[in-house]
Amino acid sequence: MLVIACISVLIFAVFLASFIKLPNKPAYFLFIYLIIYAEIGFIAQLSHFVKQLNNPIFFLGLQIFFLVIVYFVWTRKNKPPLFTPFSDFRLIFNRQRMINFVKSWPDVSILFFVVAASLVLTAVINYVVPPNNNDSISTHVSRIGFWLHQGSFAHWSTPKIWQIVYPVNAQVQMLWTILFSGSDHFVGFVQWFAQAAAMICVFGIARLLKASRPQAALAALVLAALPIIQLQSTTTQNDLVAGALFAISFYFFFLAIQENRNILFVISGLALGVGIGTKQTIIFLLPGFGLAILMVWLIFKRTTFNKIFVFASSVLVSFLLIGSVIFFINQRAYQNPFGPKSAVSHATQGLSNASDHLLLNSFRFLYQMADPIGLPERFAAAGIDIKASLAGPVFNALNIPIESDIATAPGHPFSFTMKHYLQEDEAWFGPIGFLILIPAVILGLIFGIKRKEPIRISIFLVAFGFLICDVLFRPGWDPFQGRYFIPVVAVAAPLLALWVSPGWWRRLIGLFIVLVSIVVLYKTTFSNPAKPLRSMENLYPPNPKLEVIWGLDRMEKITLQSGGTTFLCRMVDEVIPQDAIVGIATTETYYQEYCFFGEHFTRTLVPVYPSDRIEDEEWLRNDQHIDFLLVKETDEYPPFIPDNYFKRDKKGNWAIYEWSREN
Repeated sequence: MLVIACISVLIFAVFLASFIKLPNKPAYFLFIYLIIYAEIGFIAQLSHFVKQLNNPIFFLGLQIFFLVIVYFVWTRKNKPPLFTPFSDFRLIFNRQRMINFVKSWPDVSILFFVVAASLVLTAVINYVVPPNNNDSISTHVSRIGFWLHQGSFAHWSTPKIWQIVYPVNAQVQMLWTILFSGSDHFVGFVQWFAQAAAMICVFGIARLLKASRPQAALAALVLAALPIIQLQSTTTQNDLVAGALFAISFYFFFLAIQENRNILFVISGLALGVGIGTKQTIIFLLPGFGLAILMVWLIFKRTTFNKIFVFASSVLVSFLLIGSVIFFINQRAYQNPFGPKSAVSHATQGLSNASDHLLLNSFRFLYQMADPIGLPERFAAAGIDIKASLAGPVFNALNIPIESDIATAPGHPFSFTMKHYLQEDEAWFGPIGFLILIPAVILGLIFGIKRKEPIRISIFLVAFGFLICDVLFRPGWDPFQGRYFIPVVAVAAPLLALWVSPGWWRRLIGLFIVLVSIVVLYKTTFSNPAKPLRSMENLYPPNPKLEVIWGLDRMEKITLQSGGTTFLCRMVDEVIPQDAIVGIATTETYYQEYCFFGEHFTRTLVPVYPSDRIEDEEWLRNDQHIDFLLVKETDEYPPFIPDNYFKRDKKGNWAIYEWSREN
């Protein structure tokens, strides 16, 4: 069924593209990606209202229904060409033209083949390795298991509040793959395709900046070689998806100005609207993007109020139709669209002490952007030492307590000499990423003002606005926020064309960028502790005994990062039938239950929450029909377990109880 489902959404998008006459290949590919994403998100939102979120027939039926409608309109419109931007397709693969390109741009050609090989390898990893990122197996993919069993986004009782209140659009794409494949083999491809879309955006924005095709291609390829980009492409988080959607919105907005077409403003608004329904950090980008739009309208006079109104209306309508439902559910449950006020206020602690957060954390993030991680170990270590030796005296002289615990998240002190690993949560953008985030953005602002180019200035406004918002609307500094900057890097990476402009030094700088990118990409790909492809001894001190993924079974892969919980997943699989209803009883507010659903999501999980409900047999059996209890036992918990539940097994602090009427 997955093949049929993929074909139907793809053909729907192709037919829809034929009505628009998109002006170039990047716009065409990005439109196809966006429409597929939006259609799945829209159907998922419809499915919620009729509690059919777990029904593949309902999804496929609506997909075919929409396809029939668009096909009927296509025939009535005299069958416009389906692949207009590809009329010169044969010229692209002209042998002599390709040979000439390789001779003229050997650095771009080498990086192309390396990145292509990396994309193939990460595709294999996505298929072979089930979700095992800690955030994913406790929140992002775990919530899909609950949706599959209840058929909607409605809240369930759980201590893990972010599991139920986060935006849903990225996870419904993963849900869609599970519905039609019956497995989680394809969930990682949601971020993998987002990486490809982000690369196309970089190419497209670079072309709007008047870069040549080789320059634009180099910038796009370098994006794929940045550490956190490569690592995120094999996770089931949603940062790459958010980055791709914002970059699409940014690209189509300025393409719309260039082409002077309202429909392109609509597409830009669609991308931003579904992006807001994908990840909250998109909201951090809105002030800078809003200032950029006002600048383009009021200062540069490149657009009109009517066109901005079209864009804004498209944002609002697409958000309401695709992804808004979870915000309304949150509002009804907590009188706040983002979740309980206590959780939201904790997440926005930067506002309570704005001056310290702005001063200290802005410098901390800028310092962290100078990132040598990804280089060979001795060079990376030397880079950290050099950074610390230069920055330390400066901040001490200015009496800025950057290494204090002021404005830091609990348990995350800042240190000049802290080493960050090539790991999916804490990696940043490597040495080339620094060129993108700092010098390129600043030079882009200078050249933008000098040449009156609003796109370059807009990139600076987006980057600066995001930095300020991230500092203010987060609980404090921690090393895990590099991935939040992916949308900024996706729109700033085209500025790399500055470094490879025509001139005698172009080959030297291009060769440097390519060599560093290849070295970093190789190390990142093979040294990811979540998907290790080589021995991690001396590479990942927190767990130097990590085994290469090819020799691990499913449970070992899932629990590779989760602190030795393989025994618990195995116990559940050995004792509890695949079709059972399982109650999870613990006083903890964070645990990773993804493996308990079973490989095909056939078990039903019920959090026993509040935890004292474990004493209520009426609720356990008559209301929830719980067959098995999985209990995290301590000296104080549980105080009592109903007599009809008897202990089947215990490993560590976890015990399994089975209900039996005979007890």
